[in-house]
Amino acid sequence: MRTGRQNQIDDKQLEVAVKGSEAANQEETPIKGSEAADQAETTASNKTVKQTQTTAKGRKAVRQKPIQPVDGNSWKQGKWFWQNGGGEYAVREKIGSAVLALLFSFFLTAGWQLESTGQYMFFAGWTPVVLLLLFILFFCVILWSFQVLYQRERESVKQRTMYSAKGFRQWKGIPVFLLRQGGMILCWLPVLLAGYPGFFCYDATYQFNEVASEMYDLHHPLLHTWLLGKTLTLSKVYLGSYEAGVLLFCVIQMLVITACFCAVLELLERRRAGRKLVWLSFFYYALHPTCVLFGLCTTKDSLFTAFVTLHLVFLVELLDQRKDFFKHPLLMVGYAGSALFAMLFRNNGIYSWLLFLPFLFLAAKEVRKQAVILTVSCMLLCLLITKGLAGLLEAEDKNGFREMLSIPAQQLARTYAKEGADFFEKEEQDRLYSFISQEDLGRYNPKLADPVKANLRVGLNSTLPDFATLWLKTAIRSPGNYLDATLVQTYQAWYPLTIPDGYCGEKAKPRYQGSESCYFALQAEEPVQMDSKLPGLLAVYEFFSRHMTFDTVPLLPLLFSVGTMFWILLYALVYAVCHKRLEAAGVLLLILCLCLTCLLGPIVLVRYYLILFFALPLVVGVNKLL
Repeated sequence: MRTGRQNQIDDKQLEVAVKGSEAANQEETPIKGSEAADQAETTASNKTVKQTQTTAKGRKAVRQKPIQPVDGNSWKQGKWFWQNGGGEYAVREKIGSAVLALLFSFFLTAGWQLESTGQYMFFAGWTPVVLLLLFILFFCVILWSFQVLYQRERESVKQRTMYSAKGFRQWKGIPVFLLRQGGMILCWLPVLLAGYPGFFCYDATYQFNEVASEMYDLHHPLLHTWLLGKTLTLSKVYLGSYEAGVLLFCVIQMLVITACFCAVLELLERRRAGRKLVWLSFFYYALHPTCVLFGLCTTKDSLFTAFVTLHLVFLVELLDQRKDFFKHPLLMVGYAGSALFAMLFRNNGIYSWLLFLPFLFLAAKEVRKQAVILTVSCMLLCLLITKGLAGLLEAEDKNGFREMLSIPAQQLARTYAKEGADFFEKEEQDRLYSFISQEDLGRYNPKLADPVKANLRVGLNSTLPDFATLWLKTAIRSPGNYLDATLVQTYQAWYPLTIPDGYCGEKAKPRYQGSESCYFALQAEEPVQMDSKLPGLLAVYEFFSRHMTFDTVPLLPLLFSVGTMFWILLYALVYAVCHKRLEAAGVLLLILCLCLTCLLGPIVLVRYYLILFFALPLVVGVNKLL
């Protein structure tokens, strides 16, 4: 593993190694290759390990430990790339490519069937043949891409240097961090004017009503509810309108989120991930509609995802510096603070970290004890703060844990809808109606669990065992309906050729009437009124938010699809595992754990999987950072 804390060499050894590498590269050899040149190149690459040297200004330049060299002869001779191209990782790359190809092939075939027919039929028609052909195609492409990326990393590793300098790099006396943040804000301002005073939507109205009526519900994160509601009520008193409060909230949130994005850019630059990646990441954050629209939206998911993104930056530092990380109080505060705020701003955040703990234990290695204790402390502190706020605000848990039962409720409802009431025995029918009313069962929506689970009557200690018994008996008798219910409920999160539309259709919510997709709720709900200053630009974003599909704009939606981002995450994760980069895999696994908890939710919405968009530059570059 490339930890950067072992085998330190002095300046002279590094200079000799680099000169030896340059001499080997400049020497002209036959196609079959010179053994002496290959040996010199291998020796130079092995000696180019992470080095620490102090400059006149007290800054440290760290040379990263290179990737283990591959057998270049087979590459130069043009042999089949799967013979020796991966060197010591060849077997791992083949296994990883096969796993990834199998997943992608299944995602494509299953997603296409679910999109067109609403069910998955493995043995229908040419499905097995198409699955096999896709598997072969994906296997060859993925394995080839692994070899190309690995070869490029090997060739460029000697030029990558990480600078752990104090403070921020400056340009003409101005911190580059602030220049980048200012540039992002300038790009976001036209969108803010188009949606003036801001996008007050999703659960914002419910949260405001809770504050206005002083009847709080634990279904929404109390800290975010209180901050949002108080901002609006105080603005009404002192500024004369709710719109001023929304504008103030959106401006503060814009400053926070752009600062988190700039922290990602700072990390990429300091660790020499590549100038192209840094610039592309800047323009991505500044112009990509998903980042901009949700950055100016009052939903709790925006700040939650921003803090998770910031936490990933500190997680990279922890997994790389390890013992040195715990010598810097500011790094520890940043790690703990970002995790704590993320957990406080969305209820399922704490479950994501709970699921991530075993992977953190493996990735942190010699500091696993300190890392786990620090993370668990954040989780406990989050529970204490939530408990204290609940007591102070007299909040009630009206929703219970119905969100967690979205998939089981959908599975029972689909079985009831497809097989009919007679499928259940009289006693089973009575028990089913005691949990889900007959009316709610008739409102079954394959992509949206809200109609079924909204009035779900299941108590944690009282009726949960009976519900689990009924669910298990029905699963044994109707596994196909259970599988279809799960796939059709979640496929828009892992199938790239679709845009979320769970709120659309015949049973659409009022705000999505006439919409082909529900990518973003481009509106301001009561008591706020939208007063667009740039209606033309607002119309462009309205098309993007409600009418962009693969039918209206072919291929372009791939850049905004949740499934596309999920594929990129899986690709980066498998690549890291194949090359034994446990630290990089640990960073990616936190994102995956968050996505897995969202798969249990009532619907696939972009805001639930927003981390796939906010953390995309880190996902792309993490294998260069660790």
